[in-house]
Order: sequence, then structure tokens, then C-alpha cells
Amino acid sequence: MRTRAIVIAITLVAFGALGTVGDAQKKKPARRDPVETGMLGVKLLDSHTDVLRKWGSPTRIVPVKMTDPSQEAAGGGGNPFGGGPPGMPMGAGGGGVAPPVGMRGGGGAPGGPGVAGGGGAGGAGGDQIEDMTTSFTRWEYVRGAVNFAFLIDDQNKVIQIDTFGLTGPGRTSTGIRLGSTFADVMRVYRNPDEYVFKNGVMQVKFLANSHVAFQFRQINGVQRVVFMTVAIGK
Repeated sequence: MRTRAIVIAITLVAFGALGTVGDAQKKKPARRDPVETGMLGVKLLDSHTDVLRKWGSPTRIVPVKMTDPSQEAAGGGGNPFGGGPPGMPMGAGGGGVAPPVGMRGGGGAPGGPGVAGGGGAGGAGGDQIEDMTTSFTRWEYVRGAVNFAFLIDDQNKVIQIDTFGLTGPGRTSTGIRLGSTFADVMRVYRNPDEYVFKNGVMQVKFLANSHVAFQFRQINGVQRVVFMTVAIGK
């Protein structure tokens, strides 16, 4: 009887140990999506003076004006990639993404994949800017073949950072850069908010969880990043 009791006790302990391992596996935390907080050596919510210290005077400053906060506006401007999809929630006047909720861009921006109404060659838009008074501006930088921009709000804080082209210095915290493939992006961000297709450009948003969005074009048979946006909010 004593031997049988010992066997039963060992069996129960073994099942208990297996149960503990199973519980530990069940409780393993799910992998969290990366959250982007900046790009190009500038953090979101940095001051405009931080941008000046890092990059100097912008090539162009494009105004962004306020509209009905219930609307999501879209700008229109130059596009070296033959037009682009509308609808990224954060952006400025025609640089390739729609303005933040409550804003509408004034004039086109050079070089970025455009939104609805965009088109023409990169750099063609933006020279003619309507008269206005505004506290919101988009600072655009052209450094040879490298193009990037910072959206500055009415508190002189950076609320969006864009970089666009086939190559450039900007990269996300996970190492995604201009020229990265669609597979590269999906491996690290995984769960897009939505896809938008327009004029041969595919836009993929990860704004809800990761504060980042990308535009892709097919280059030599591979979908590659041609536009990256890191934004303060969805």
C-alpha cells in the first residue's frame, strides 16, 4: 500500500509540473508592435529649433491652414512617382499625405508621392502659395536626391516626419528605410490598419499601433518603400 501511495504521489507531482509548464506557455506575452517616435535624428514633439540645429534652414516652407476639425483634408502637389494615394491622416499641404485632422495644406510640396489631385514632376508644386496667416507649417528639405520634411504645429513642435525617394538617410527604429521591401516591412510591423491603392502606388498604414505609414512602388518586380511617414497620432 505504501509503495502504491508513493507511485500515485509521484504521478500527481508530474502532472502538476506539466500543468505549470502549460500555464507558463499560455501566459507568454504576445509580441508588441514597435512604436516609432522619430526619424532623421529628430523626435516627434521636438522643438522647431531642434530641427534647425540638426538640418539648418529648410529648402521650402509650405503653409498649412486650419479647417473644420471634423474633416480629414488632403493636399495636392508634386509627385515624382506619378501620383499617390490619398488618406494618410497626418501630413501637410500636398507633400504626399493628407494633413492632420482639422488642417488643409496650401500649395504643393516638392518630391513626395502625392495625394489625390497631385501629379506632375517632383518639385513642380509649391512655388505659388496662396496668401494666408497660419501657425502650422511644413518644412521641406532637398539635399540633392534626398527629400524629407517636418510638419510643425502651432506650438512649434514636430508632429510628423516624412522622407521620400528611392534612397535616403531616414530609417525607422526597426531599420526599415527607403528601398526596403514590402516583406521587410510586414515582418516587423505585421498588422496594417489599411491599404490604399492609387496611380500605381500602394500605401500601407500602421498608424494606430506604430505611428508609421509607408508607400510602395513596384521596382524591378519588387514592391519597395518610396515614402515613409512617422506621425504623432492616427
